Amino acid sequence: MKKISPLNLVALGFLSSCLLTLPNAVQAIDPPANTSLSQPKSGLTEANVLKAMEKITEAEKKEDINTLLSFLVPYGVTEITVESQGNSVTRNIEGIEAHRTMLENTYQRVKNREVLNERQTIRFTPDGQLAIVTRTTIKNVVGEDGKQFISGGIDTLRFAWIDNQPKLVSIKSQGWLEERPQTSKK
Repeated sequence: MKKISPLNLVALGFLSSCLLTLPNAVQAIDPPANTSLSQPKSGLTEANVLKAMEKITEAEKKEDINTLLSFLVPYGVTEITVESQGNSVTRNIEGIEAHRTMLENTYQRVKNREVLNERQTIRFTPDGQLAIVTRTTIKNVVGEDGKQFISGGIDTLRFAWIDNQPKLVSIKSQGWLEERPQTSKK
């Protein structure tokens, strides 16, 4: 079995992470015991967070990096951890330009992606200052070289109310990536 380079692993693994999938999302609210579903004082509501996620989905489909980045605060931080073939790679991305570079590299390395299964939940911190969106996804991914992968992940996106709109302040993505075996033709 071939080893996947750490850079390719992170780029392809980001496909399990936020900002790259949300078509046909199931929206459910399953709050932990410590969270509140009451209207937060900050301006964040379930409705405006869902609207932001819908816009992110459209931008993802179009690979519209500028729109995706418009939801990120300038000091936004993303942590991506991807496991594959017994290896684990973690990458931290800080700031808009680092996110832009990562998204550009990811879109260049991916020929096609298909969401096989997805679930989304939204909850608020007790003080109402953050909305936390958790997405769980399973995807089929085709790399630029034609290799097929199956990936899965859990993304935690934290939104705050900034400039009268929900903005992403941090993203944590934990996923796995495995190459699909080639089917033999008879």
